[in-house]
Amino acid sequence: MIGLLKESEAVQSVLRSYPISLQDCLYSFITRIELLGFTATTDAETKSLEKLLSAMNYVPMSQAIEDATIQIVGSIVSKLSMRLLPIQLASTI
Repeated sequence: MIGLLKESEAVQSVLRSYPISLQDCLYSFITRIELLGFTATTDAETKSLEKLLSAMNYVPMSQAIEDATIQIVGSIVSKLSMRLLPIQLASTI
């Protein structure tokens, strides 16, 4: 999204290859928080971000999204834990 706003050549190249309408794009509350809450933006940048987001479709959080995210994150954490376990055991010997 930031690359789109800043007219990054890499982003522009992708958009030329795969024409995408902003009306077909989705964003979540997490994207909105990251863009508007965690980045150091000027008033003009904030207005540009809000304008860009208003052209897209907002996807609200739902129980199904929460459950899927928990399952995916849990799976990743389990896999990482299994890989780290031998290292942790070896360091205690």
